[in-house]
Amino acid sequence: MPKHTDISKILVAVTAAWVLLLFDSAIAAETCVVTSLEEQRSSTHINFVIDDRGAGRVTVDIYKHEPGISYTEENGSKPTLEVVSDSRAVFQTVRLQRGHYHAVAHATYGGRADLYLNVVPKSEENSSIFTLRLCNMPPSRQAEWKPSDEDIPVKVRIPVFRGGLCDPTGAAIPGAEIKVVRKGSEGKDVVANLKCESDGRFALKLPDGLYIAFFFSPGFEIRVVPFEITSGSLGELRVVLPIGSTT
Repeated sequence: MPKHTDISKILVAVTAAWVLLLFDSAIAAETCVVTSLEEQRSSTHINFVIDDRGAGRVTVDIYKHEPGISYTEENGSKPTLEVVSDSRAVFQTVRLQRGHYHAVAHATYGGRADLYLNVVPKSEENSSIFTLRLCNMPPSRQAEWKPSDEDIPVKVRIPVFRGGLCDPTGAAIPGAEIKVVRKGSEGKDVVANLKCESDGRFALKLPDGLYIAFFFSPGFEIRVVPFEITSGSLGELRVVLPIGSTT
């Protein structure tokens, strides 16, 4: 009987040790699911997590960043650091110096996600975890910007880039692609790639400024909507995609 008691005590002690270890690991990491293109505060130790388990190998290009200026590949810039996941989209921890960064994740199938970081030194034991949702941007769609798009007057002023996308009958368009560029950048400063939800809804918090949004889905025409994000406005977007030509 004493032997059984000793074994029980050992099991309890081991279990308690594991619980404490898991608890300590949990509080040592600051987790953030990226739902906004506003700059995220980060420690110097960073872990990227891709929410699409079937994404395969993913590359994250990290550029030095200044607010209002794009340093991504579209502008001919070279990344400060390039990190590549394994075949299961799992990354090793990345270490960055203090500063502002723009991280661009690319999957082999064309998916993309953007993350803006403000890296500040913290305890060496702390790390920041950012979960990135990849959005599939077909290459044929990425060159849709035209010089005439800059001439479309801005009539939409909203506090948050939020709304719904539907067809001419009012039916929601699930999974439609949305590309947002900074107005005045000639389509080169891509600030967001996202998809509509199953009910056609979309939402993304952007810093105040002027933008152009491109809405598209197979079978529909592309809709171009210039807009301004300003804290003094009200309302949201309702975007209707015309049916595409069959000829």
